[in-house]
Amino acid sequence: MAHLEKLMSFVRHNKNEELCACLDDPDERVNIDRVDKNGNTLLMVATQNHNKRIVKSLLRRGASATIRNLHGDTALHHAFGLSYDELGNYLIAKGGADDTILNSEGLTCYEMHK
Repeated sequence: MAHLEKLMSFVRHNKNEELCACLDDPDERVNIDRVDKNGNTLLMVATQNHNKRIVKSLLRRGASATIRNLHGDTALHHAFGLSYDELGNYLIAKGGADDTILNSEGLTCYEMHK
């Protein structure tokens, strides 16, 4: 099974081809929604890094846009919190992201703007 750290590194360093090769390898048996020690998924990290190409690849492979990390944040909280509004709107339109989810501070994704 592919190590989560390796997959996260591919996401952080914009290595879409390498990521997709691991995700599509039947011998790897990757859980696309696995979380790191902070509760972040590959989709959350791709969103934090403003990488729409990897976000698209993950969504096509079934990544969930509604998972919450340890702070209750979803990928959408990250997108709007970092002012990646276009990416946030994409997550809503194509990824089924729910903009009504509140994080642990009781904030919607739209209230995350700094």
